[in-house]
Amino acid sequence: CFPSVVEFDEKGEFVHVGLYALRSLPVYPKTVVIAAKRLIGKAFQSAKAAGDIDRFSYTILKDPDGGCAIQVGPREYTPTEITALILKKIKKDAEADFNPIGNTITEAVITVPAYFDPIQKSETERAGLEAGFERVSLIPEPTAAASAYRIEVEQEDQYIMVIDLGAGTLDVTVALLFLDDNGKLQTEEKGHGGDTALGGLDMDDAILNYVVKHYRLHKNLSDTRMRSRLRMELERAKIQLSSQEVSEVAFPTTGGDIRFQITRKEIESAVQPIIDRCRGPIRVALNEAGLAPEDLSHVLLVGGPTMMPAVQRMVMEEMKANARVVQELREIDTKGFPVHPMEAVARGAVMGAVSRIMPHGYGILWGGEYQELFPRRARYPDNGIMGFQFSGKERSIHFSLVRCAVDPQTRLEEYMLLGVYSFDIFTQPGGIEFQIEWECTENGSLDFRMVQYSTGIELPLYDVTKLQGEKIRKPARKIWSPEPYPKMKPSIQPDLFRPPQQRQPEVWRPHEMEQAIQLGQKLLTLAEERFAELPSAQQEKIRDVIAQLSRCVLSSQEDPNLRTPRIRNLNRALINLLKVNRLMTGKELYSLTSEDF
Repeated sequence: CFPSVVEFDEKGEFVHVGLYALRSLPVYPKTVVIAAKRLIGKAFQSAKAAGDIDRFSYTILKDPDGGCAIQVGPREYTPTEITALILKKIKKDAEADFNPIGNTITEAVITVPAYFDPIQKSETERAGLEAGFERVSLIPEPTAAASAYRIEVEQEDQYIMVIDLGAGTLDVTVALLFLDDNGKLQTEEKGHGGDTALGGLDMDDAILNYVVKHYRLHKNLSDTRMRSRLRMELERAKIQLSSQEVSEVAFPTTGGDIRFQITRKEIESAVQPIIDRCRGPIRVALNEAGLAPEDLSHVLLVGGPTMMPAVQRMVMEEMKANARVVQELREIDTKGFPVHPMEAVARGAVMGAVSRIMPHGYGILWGGEYQELFPRRARYPDNGIMGFQFSGKERSIHFSLVRCAVDPQTRLEEYMLLGVYSFDIFTQPGGIEFQIEWECTENGSLDFRMVQYSTGIELPLYDVTKLQGEKIRKPARKIWSPEPYPKMKPSIQPDLFRPPQQRQPEVWRPHEMEQAIQLGQKLLTLAEERFAELPSAQQEKIRDVIAQLSRCVLSSQEDPNLRTPRIRNLNRALINLLKVNRLMTGKELYSLTSEDF
């Protein structure tokens, strides 16, 4: 297994990836980055609520876009950049070890938690492109595991459950296995449950806290290195106790060497609250699929923590109504796992076809009103078009991408603002109309395209403007309309006691158009100098925006109210693409936009 760990030096320069980096963790805990997967595509606010900001020895900051930035020495890295370094190492090793004729590997299949939202999937896809792959396909980890088990399906279809408990996330998937017309095994997802902040790391935290309290080691662990060293020693003991009853723990401290024995019973007692949190997602997945435990043919265990006997007992308790599944789980003690839990996802990554469903529902929140894009358990890839009305007095519009999920413990729907999309418009008296075209890609990421009816101006929305990560109450009003293009009414109602004041739209002025043109010219120069550094697969979007922006900047059209928003939106799109592709530093961005944008 390849540890997803990256080591840097004190200056923030890259040193190692993988096993060597993991071995350096006890010695240099502040410059060794682990569990970037838990932060990728996640808002700082959301990571803080999950307890991830203070969990690690390295420093996590809030970046200007509302996401997480990892500080190593004087430098800052995004979780996407950390992930790209890991994937780049895997790519290099694969080309060296499994490619004797020296061909470059250009495509990758990357498995992701089924519970990842579109922003997390988009950032993972971007990390693969940054690593040098020209094409990246994402598939859910539980689905890959199901393919790896190669369960025999003959005449009758079978329902299986995959419980994937990894270091940082829990995914539970119920899937239907069947043979297509060509006799090929197909996997169709039916239900999901999960938690992107539940896994082996939480178990390690619980065990460490228990040992520190039980053996009164607070004074001995004042040094971060000592605490990190004990954590790794206890992780080793946890793995060892999956197959034996007692493990010896020994590690040096500033006050002398410490030695003690820890038993399986102690470990299981410390992590039992974490294990019990897994019950909720299991029940949610069954409920989503409309099944009971006795309807399942198999339960597949994936991920290192599932090797713990306590985890296996919990699953047997949840499946007690299914004698066949319970018997299969009991046979693990004598026969072992059919497929090693640490290898199942990797083995199944390129096996079998899959029809996928979204575990969450998604919509947009606009002026306090909610419009659903697609509900939970909708199949993807998918796309759609919506029409909207807006008052047209303001020159800028913002809407939030909202995720609707089921809390695995309470079984209630919860809503979270994932990120904000911002854009400028051509204003006019009496309001405006425009349409949003959205697409959920085969990798599960979301793309938007917006067109203003009156002018035909296209507003490119290539990425969220700012991450939010805030939970909200269920939106008070959901718009349901049988019309092909449901229209959202203005959310601000007129004053019932006084006649509304007539207010003219805030039009764009000539000097604002000039500012937009000047910024566009600066961005074009910067982009044309640097975007050639990217692989061809990443250049397409930037090349398209450069072409559009060049035409707008050089256009002879002089109406500032019509021309300004188009240029400003293209500027915003190009800035976003330069930022996410690491072609522009934060200092350069500030110097370009502090006065103009």
